[in-house]
Amino acid sequence: MRSRAGRTAPNAQSAIWRDNERFFHRGTSGQWHDLLDDDDLERYRVCATAIGPSDVVDWVHRGSL
Repeated sequence: MRSRAGRTAPNAQSAIWRDNERFFHRGTSGQWHDLLDDDDLERYRVCATAIGPSDVVDWVHRGSL
């Protein structure tokens, strides 16, 4: 993905968006876990469940085709 960052990263221009390749960072599962506290995770859960049926949300987080 990083090698195709110009095509696959979100197209955003802002003061905090600096590099499409850095968007993908290391690509390891859970790499940002220490940055979120319990309140952050709860806000994420609320938003994630609002975007679609639970089976779709589960697939996005853990599923495969």
